[in-house]
Amino acid sequence: MGTSEPATREFSEIERKIIDCAIKGIAADFGDGESDSKKPKVDASFLSDLWLERLPGIEMHPFGIEVMGLEIDGQLGLGGSRQSSAGKQCLLGFHAHNCFFNDMISLQNVRCESIYFTDCEIASFEQDDGILVSVDGDGMNVDGRVAFSKTVAHGHVSFQGSQISGAAQFDDCTFPEGLSLWGTTIGNQLRVMNSRLATGYDGSALAFPNAQIGGQVFLKRNVVDGLVYAANAQAAEVFIERCRFGSPAALSVNFSSMTLKGDLQITSSRLAEGLSLQSGTIGGNVFLQRSHICNGANLADATVTGGVMLKQSVFTGHMQSWACTIAGLNASTVTIEKAAFDGHVSMQAAHVLATCEISDTIFGRRRSKIFIGPSLPYNLNMQGFSTGYSLQVNRCAFHSINVLSNLEIGGNIWFEQCYFAPEVKNWSIRLAGSKVGAIVGIDACLIGSGLELPTLHCSELQLHGNLIFPGMADLARNEIAIWASECVVSRRVGFAVDQSGPGKGNLGACWGRVDFSTSRIGERFYLRSTRIFLSQATKDDRSALAVDLSRIEVGGDLMIGPSAYKLVESIDQTEREARIEGCVNLDDARIAGDLIVHQSTIAADGDIVRPLSHFETEERVSKRKRGAALTLRDARIDGELELGRPVLRGIVDMRDATVGAIADGGGDRWEDAGVAPGHLLLDGLTYRDLDNVYDGAAEGRSIKNTPSDAASRRLRWLTLQYPDRAATPDTFVPQPYEQLASIFASEGNEKARRQVLIEKRDLQRRHGRLGRFERGVQWVLMAVSEYGYSPGRAILCTIAWLMLGTAGAYILENQGAIILSSIDGQPKAPFSPLVYALDAAIPIIDLNQDSGWTLDKEKLGSRWMAELLVTAKGLYEIIGMLLVSITILTLTGTLREKE
Repeated sequence: MGTSEPATREFSEIERKIIDCAIKGIAADFGDGESDSKKPKVDASFLSDLWLERLPGIEMHPFGIEVMGLEIDGQLGLGGSRQSSAGKQCLLGFHAHNCFFNDMISLQNVRCESIYFTDCEIASFEQDDGILVSVDGDGMNVDGRVAFSKTVAHGHVSFQGSQISGAAQFDDCTFPEGLSLWGTTIGNQLRVMNSRLATGYDGSALAFPNAQIGGQVFLKRNVVDGLVYAANAQAAEVFIERCRFGSPAALSVNFSSMTLKGDLQITSSRLAEGLSLQSGTIGGNVFLQRSHICNGANLADATVTGGVMLKQSVFTGHMQSWACTIAGLNASTVTIEKAAFDGHVSMQAAHVLATCEISDTIFGRRRSKIFIGPSLPYNLNMQGFSTGYSLQVNRCAFHSINVLSNLEIGGNIWFEQCYFAPEVKNWSIRLAGSKVGAIVGIDACLIGSGLELPTLHCSELQLHGNLIFPGMADLARNEIAIWASECVVSRRVGFAVDQSGPGKGNLGACWGRVDFSTSRIGERFYLRSTRIFLSQATKDDRSALAVDLSRIEVGGDLMIGPSAYKLVESIDQTEREARIEGCVNLDDARIAGDLIVHQSTIAADGDIVRPLSHFETEERVSKRKRGAALTLRDARIDGELELGRPVLRGIVDMRDATVGAIADGGGDRWEDAGVAPGHLLLDGLTYRDLDNVYDGAAEGRSIKNTPSDAASRRLRWLTLQYPDRAATPDTFVPQPYEQLASIFASEGNEKARRQVLIEKRDLQRRHGRLGRFERGVQWVLMAVSEYGYSPGRAILCTIAWLMLGTAGAYILENQGAIILSSIDGQPKAPFSPLVYALDAAIPIIDLNQDSGWTLDKEKLGSRWMAELLVTAKGLYEIIGMLLVSITILTLTGTLREKE
């Protein structure tokens, strides 16, 4: 339109009414009460001239122009004017009500006051590039507000690069070619309500990227068939409520890099495609509530001063892949409640200053496979996720893989009443390498494919009332239900009944191996209130290892069973016994406190056959653990090995272990526990003290040692090493007897020490690998002096032998068979049967009897009798010399010292 002064002309009646009303500042109303009736027509050029104040002699009211019920014929354009013909720096406002514009409205680069279009219809103009335009307000400067209400624009509506000091409002409008506010500056709020928008020429239905909006953005009860594009926009807050977004593009709403001073809220809306807030900066909170977002919600790398809340919403991934990503997010809190994610969820490297709470949420689709590609291998991926306080997951269902490795949590991690569906090739929960400042707790969960916890660092690990199954066939280590090797737990690890499930107090169960090998526990390890069964994969491998605690280091006590001997006396009334099918392996363990085995059942798997240390069956106990209930090979326990009232069905292997003290009711509790003869292996076991008090059926803990019948009961304990309590050359080992004897020696119980050593020597004589001569010598030593430990017996044997010799000499003397050795001389001493017997038995001492007197063979009758007596005398001298020697060696302790 031109800007020159119009020629003087006559005005029509309609035009005069418009002029009069503009002068008075009132609306020029041409309506007859019927909005759809034929409207009076006015030329658009007239309105342009009036608006530009180009009509001579007419001074308009500051209110501006307001028309109602008209049809505007032609293109309403102001030619980019930024001032009136009267020299005003800003055109007055324009208000149109119930009007029909049969051509476009061109307000490009115009500067004016507020513009209002209410209940209007604006036709479109097809530009040379084929774009249909209804309103072109690009570059406008509006000193007020822009408001469209109940208006239909058949072409594109654009205010790109405009500056609007007030609000921009679009209520109950229909824009089939879209609304564009690219780079627009709006002093107050932007409001689009109850409107229908469709995709325009630029691919978006509503676009305000790079816009600067001083107030809030309201999108309420709209139907938008296209993209809402607001990348890099700035606003106070954004509220989206009860909207329906559809888009042929990959996104329905693109708020990438948006900056908000306050909240972003999306409530009760449906997005047919995705939502992006990537790299956005939100000064308040982000709320996604009661909404359905398809093709994923992307909050990656966003910075949120407040919290992110995803509540009662459904997130669906495109092609069942991405459902939601908050990777790299920085926020104060994250809350996910009553949501459903059908696809991949990524929280990688997100940082939450306080807490992250996930409750009543479903991840993945039941009985479906999440698309597994090179970059989307997991359902919930929280690798590198960190929080300043806690991560809480309650009452959630996970239908695929969950990677929580390398987390950094300042406080606790809790999983309560969650369900983890079995997964073919992965673990249900992966916390490997995570660092947790306080407690990792898993309570009342059903875990279909095991826990992966290697190298986890935390203060406590609590497993309460869970049902845990091992991984499926394609998973490496598919025989393991809990893999927690090389963990570092500064305080304690505890298995207990569930604390949160309905009814509470339920026992946990693992249908696979529990592996804490090589872990370090700062204070205590409790294995109680749970059941552990061997997996089918373990049985197929001919293994029987149920609990692997090999090479574990515990700074305090390790307890298998409740912490009190009587459950009613326990502080924790919810404690229950442990039931374990298979072997508990403590080989090479290091326990600074006590090892307590009480009120638990450990039943070996496989045939229980005592291994022979020099045969190949040794491998069964040392590796596969078949037939073993409890193994402590090379373990070190600085405190007590305390045996309470457990049930042990299988081999107990304590070979080469080192224990501070053994508290087992004087050794009787092993048999009471069900350890059969031949199932207790003690070779190489060393200890500093023993509880030798028989406590019968008493339930109290062990009391101070007393020597009451200690040796006989301890020897009975040692016979549990042998099948049928009888040692054999294949089963006898001397070290357990030597160790037991040293304990009695340290207690000053010499009688018990001698009794043990005599038993050892006796077994060694019978079952040690000795030659016949050695066995004979040992038999003599046993018979004469109990291997040098019975001086009284040695003296009695010697005296008895001398009395036998004396009686023989007396009988021979009475028969006259004793005569002088020489008939020429006189005897040096008269003959004495006693002295003669003594002189013959001790040849190194000459008592002038054996040398001065001899046998008279003629008095003995027959020749053979004489030779028999000579031979008997020689044997008497030899045996006597041996008896005297043994007696002397026994009295001096020399014989004992050789042992």
